[in-house]
Amino acid sequence: MKRILASTLVAGAAIAGFSAPAHASFDDQFVCERIGDVDVLVVISARNDADAYVQFSSGDGTEEGEPTTEPMRQIPSGSGIKYAGMGVIFHAKGNEGFVETELGSGMCSNPAGETDEAAEEAALNIRARSYGGIVRAGPGMEFDRVTSLQEGDPVTLLVNTGEHMNGYDWFMIMLPDGEIGYQWGGLLCSDELHPPGIYGGRNEACPVR
Repeated sequence: MKRILASTLVAGAAIAGFSAPAHASFDDQFVCERIGDVDVLVVISARNDADAYVQFSSGDGTEEGEPTTEPMRQIPSGSGIKYAGMGVIFHAKGNEGFVETELGSGMCSNPAGETDEAAEEAALNIRARSYGGIVRAGPGMEFDRVTSLQEGDPVTLLVNTGEHMNGYDWFMIMLPDGEIGYQWGGLLCSDELHPPGIYGGRNEACPVR
């Protein structure tokens, strides 16, 4: 039955012209209970929360164990959110969910949601300025470029991610237009406060554009 489901999923994905994103750093990911010998992951798109996909993988290292994906679309729900695709339905409320497939069903949870309270406690909300440079989609050089800043551009330091590079930390920052990204602390300065992990502001004024 697993082989039949995998074939159905591949065919469905091809018909829909769907391909799963290479990474989903900002997407909501629900890790579901193992159904038989199949791992199930539900991902809700951060770009458009009407889109989602479910990924099936057996993890046995064989060709049949290669992950297969099935696109889903949001459908009306009396409570929480609900998505449906070919042979699969996913329903969630808060950080808990439930998935139904042709293989069976299982409970799901969003591990990232469990850290929301800790993240709020770690929030800095410090006004700062950038020395310029690239803002990335995650805390590291391997993440895609989101935008670039010029020297003196204002930002808000939201969270010290704890990712360390060349003596400074990576910070989650908010730009004046509300966009969220990450910049290396060696390019950041704060006259207001000087949190550990940033370069400027301790003994010198921050640049002003």
